[in-house]
Order: sequence, then C-alpha cells, then structure tokens
Amino acid sequence: MFRNYLKIAWRNLFKNKLYSLVNIGGLTIGIAACILIGLYVSNELSYDRFNKNASRLVRATTEYTVNGTKHEIGTTASMEGPRFAAAFPQIESYVRIRNRDPYVVRYGEKTFVEPKFYFADSTFFTMFSFPLIEGDARTALDAPGKIVISQSMERKYFGDSRALGKLLLVSGTKSYVVSGVAIDAPINSQIKFNFIASYASLTDANSPNWEVEIYTTYFLLHDQKDIPGLEKNIAAYVKVQKDVVLTGNDYLIYHLEPLTRVHLYSALSGLEPNGNITYIYILISIALLILCIACVNYTNLATAKSVTRTSEIGIRKVLGSAKWQLFVQFIGESVLLNFIAFILAIVLAIFILPLFDHSINWLNDL
Repeated sequence: MFRNYLKIAWRNLFKNKLYSLVNIGGLTIGIAACILIGLYVSNELSYDRFNKNASRLVRATTEYTVNGTKHEIGTTASMEGPRFAAAFPQIESYVRIRNRDPYVVRYGEKTFVEPKFYFADSTFFTMFSFPLIEGDARTALDAPGKIVISQSMERKYFGDSRALGKLLLVSGTKSYVVSGVAIDAPINSQIKFNFIASYASLTDANSPNWEVEIYTTYFLLHDQKDIPGLEKNIAAYVKVQKDVVLTGNDYLIYHLEPLTRVHLYSALSGLEPNGNITYIYILISIALLILCIACVNYTNLATAKSVTRTSEIGIRKVLGSAKWQLFVQFIGESVLLNFIAFILAIVLAIFILPLFDHSINWLNDL
C-alpha cells in the first residue's frame, strides 16, 4: 500500500513540474542557507572549547588611565604573569605569549617569510590542548633556542623527513632546534600558530625592568569560580606595589576574561580577530526568517494547488478511500517533496561551502 502511495506521489511531482520545481527550489535554497549559517554559528560558539582546561583558563587584560585618558588593552606587561602566579594561590599556572612581526625562516635552501611566529613560556603545551606528534609537551619550550612547529610547517620545510632535532635559522642570526611538532591549531582557536619559540629565547626575557605591555597573558585557575575574587585581590595587590607609579586620579587595574568568552564577548583585540555575539544573534534571526519565508511559500503553493485536486479527492472517496488513506497520501507527497529538497540543500551547501568560507575569511581580514 505504502509503495503505491509513493508511486502516486512521485507521479504527481512529475505531472506538476512547475509547481514541484518552485516548491523544491524554494525549500532547497532556504534549507541550504540555514545549514551554512548554522555551520558558521556553531563554529563561532565552539571557539576554544576544545581545550581540556577551557573552563579554567582566563586572559588577563589591562585597564589604565594616563592624565585622565582611559586605555584598555588585551595584553599585560612581561612580569605580571609570574608575579600574580606567585602572589595568588588561586592561580595554578600561567603562560605569556608574544606575537612578533613575521620572521624569515630558513632550512637548507628553503627560505620563507613566516607569519604567526610566537614566543611562549614552557607551560604553553600543558595549559592548552595542542597535541604534539613529536617531542615532549613538558620540555619542548623549557630552554633558550627551542622551537615547536606545526605539522604543516614540518611538511613545508622537511617534506617526509622528521623535523625533531633539526636546526632552523631565524632572521639569519639565530638558530633554533626543533623540539616538537604540533598538530595544526583548529580553526575555532584564537591561538593559531606556525612556530612557537621558547620565551627564554627572547632578549632579557627575565629582566624585571622589561615591562612593555605587549604580552598576551593567560592564567590557569584551580577553579573558574575564583575569577571575581581574584580580580579584587589583584586590584588590591597592584595598589600597594611600589613599582606602580600613579598620579592624580589615574589608576591601573587588571581584568580576567574567561577563555571561552574572549572571541565573542571581548572588545579587546588579541592574537586573532574577535567575533561579536551580536552578529551571531543577527545571523540566527536571518536563518529563521529565511526558513519561515520558505515554509510560507511552500504552504501558499500547497494551498493553491489543493483547489485543483478536489475532483481527485471526490473520485477517491466514491471508490471507497477512507479519510486516513487520503491523509497518508497527501502527507506522503509533502514528505517526499521535503525530503528531496533537504537532500538537494545538503548538496548545494557542500558546493557553496568553500566559497562561503573564503568570503568569511575575507571579511575577517578587513
């Protein structure tokens, strides 16, 4: 019986080609748009949640005034990381990351200008979940002259050979030994690196006078509930430090932003361009609106088409068809039409996805 209903539904679709084309086309475009928007929104909402310590990681930001002018930045001075970690038991660990200008990296005859060249403390790979396929996460950045490269950089410079233990010449002056190879950072990470050199390799890295505020500092807390209390303790701590010189009504305070909220909720720039939660709400509204329009269009066409099928319904009743049989037939036709539209929408979304990704990346680079 159901096979017969399916045949009738299929024949009706081909019999009313224009009606089927308009209905299927409208639903296909609407569903495909919703799929693409859903994929983008899902990616934005998942930022940095792949880290096993995501709930306990925070970024330190700086707010200060100079002659009454307020400044807010997403970085700190070099010594704030170790200073706060030593002063507050709520902090389990810290890492400082410095994003330098592109470096010229050379291996043998291969020379490239490389962006995403960072310096970081030895705790980087134990705090964040960037697995190493070569090397030890605990010791990969524990001494000067060590560097961890991404898997794509290993293929770029060393081909099929292992990179571990080999030397890279950076800026034509300093050699770094490859101490680890990390899996490429996920697309939903605010830290995307090609090279991570040890923080100890920086000139005067441990000098207490090196206080330029260009370091992105992250703390690993014992408990995420410690954030509000820790912010207050840090504010009180800074006020009594002798090396903090403030005049008049000027002030200096530090804020702690949960890692999973930085990308969408922070107004301060970081290692990667931020998103905006407002845009996410707008996109969700647009997706729902597109889907509603497609559904209304389908409903209107189906209602208009039903007028022309009254004679068919009458004949079927005369021949003994029950109400539930008519219901199953018409519902079956709707299910078949929507199923075809859904499959076509998935195919369309797959074909459009590369162009969609390119457009999103282009907008992010603006």
